[in-house]
Amino acid sequence: NGPSNCVIACQNDGKRAFDLNDGETPAAMISGFTMRNGNPGGDGGAIRLRDSASPTIHNCVIVSNTATWTGEEPGGGGMIIYGSSAVIHNCTIAENANCGIAAYDCPASIKNCILWANSSAQLTGSASSVEYCNIQGGWATGTGIITNDPLFAANWRLSPQSPCIDAGASNSVVSDWEGDLRWDDPDHTNAVSIWD
Repeated sequence: NGPSNCVIACQNDGKRAFDLNDGETPAAMISGFTMRNGNPGGDGGAIRLRDSASPTIHNCVIVSNTATWTGEEPGGGGMIIYGSSAVIHNCTIAENANCGIAAYDCPASIKNCILWANSSAQLTGSASSVEYCNIQGGWATGTGIITNDPLFAANWRLSPQSPCIDAGASNSVVSDWEGDLRWDDPDHTNAVSIWD
């Protein structure tokens, strides 16, 4: 039913939404959730991936979660990834405390995502592939990175004026989190948007 209807509200009481640590493959799908108010009292506010856990995280909204710092590094308020080849596509990761995504020793793929208004950093560490994302403050490497305000409307959807519309990878999914076809602006060269 999508992130508007499938909400994991962790209630800031020592829990996170997902903690994977058993070698999960990309066939393990986390899709169509809003994850909010995770505060486990450690790293990985909403999601923690470790021990080669490498799921696919798709069409999720990860907002208002909190993590503590890991040594001298942000603890991943949205998610923390240790040694994972996770596939993170079409997600909005915003307003999390202590970093949106913290990726350590990590060949993860991050594509068509929005990382915005997370404290400390939007993305830190060593994600190996970052493509067609809107990242506040930018990202040093990657393809198709934009840095403009995404102009969120209600429920983390994009307003019609958002620079993210039609800025995504042309080989990505053609429907949004509600199952509606994504709008294609004929004045832009990419075939689909990051987020409707």
